[in-house]
Amino acid sequence: MFRALSLMLVPLLALTALACYWMVVNVVENQTLEEEKTQITHGQRIASVAYALQLERASVVYALQESNASMLGDTFQQTNKAVREAVVDSKCFLDKEKFLRDLADHREILQENLFSNRTDAEVVYYSEFTQCIMEDLMSLVKDMQHGTLWQNHVSFKMLLQATESVGMMLSLGIFFFERGVLPLHDYTLLREEDVSAKEYINIAALFSPFTQQKLDLLEATHPTVFNNINIFRLQWLVNNFTEAGPEKGREFHEAVMRYFNLLVGLTETVAQKVLEDADDEIAVALNMVTVACLVFIFVLVMTPVLIKMMHMLTSSIQNYAIEASQKSEQLVEEKARSDSLLYQMLPKTVAQQLKMNQTVTAECYDQ
Repeated sequence: MFRALSLMLVPLLALTALACYWMVVNVVENQTLEEEKTQITHGQRIASVAYALQLERASVVYALQESNASMLGDTFQQTNKAVREAVVDSKCFLDKEKFLRDLADHREILQENLFSNRTDAEVVYYSEFTQCIMEDLMSLVKDMQHGTLWQNHVSFKMLLQATESVGMMLSLGIFFFERGVLPLHDYTLLREEDVSAKEYINIAALFSPFTQQKLDLLEATHPTVFNNINIFRLQWLVNNFTEAGPEKGREFHEAVMRYFNLLVGLTETVAQKVLEDADDEIAVALNMVTVACLVFIFVLVMTPVLIKMMHMLTSSIQNYAIEASQKSEQLVEEKARSDSLLYQMLPKTVAQQLKMNQTVTAECYDQ
């Protein structure tokens, strides 16, 4: 019986161990995915602040070139709203209210000195914040290893970097197309940011087929926006633009703002795709946990049932063997009793001869 139970219990124990392994692996997987989703959500909320600061930087540069601060009110309100709605704090502004107060103080100084040549200082001021936010965002979820989820998240990060480069390109380009020339350092930075923006977008599309598909759709539905950007890129190949002026600066500002908004929209679409992929991966992990639990419950329920059935089977076999042994003993006793009666009725030699004749007759009959 023990051997029979061992043969039955070994596979059940192996199935139990496998179910426990599945359960542990998928519980850990689910926890990892939940943490990654939290970080991704955190990154998207902080990214909205980066977008707002990038736009404010460009608007401030444009206002300085136009000597007109009337357009900045709405931009400042949008930035304040983005910071307050970010929900979570970043290392770049651990105290949001203090950050907003410092920003308000800076804006007040800016408006008081609107006619001074503060363009470079403003680009540096806002870029310090946007670069800090980018570094914060790039540090999130570095070890993600979940297929398309990882690919789309890398693509999202590259698009974030592209928006920063386009934002810098917008701020420096306004100065270039209104004045016709940039200091060598700024001109070099303009060209570098332009190249960086294109490279980041190409890498984003390379990592994610989804991003490539959406980018192709944008280029097909907004050909004028992309064509205008390419035209402006040709015009700053040399650091001497002869047709510079306020009107050209406004054209550049409007064209790049349309391009920037498309890029931000693409980034947000990819970010939403990352969250959807994370939800799908979490659902798969939860399903696997459910399956493992069902297998574990099945084993727990069936083990006593099978043990009971095995016990009943082995008991039946043992009872049958005991019964057969008892009947065999009874048969031997009956044979001995019949021989004793035969020897009492006949002489021993005649009885033995008779038994031999009966045996021979039986064998012949069997043949």
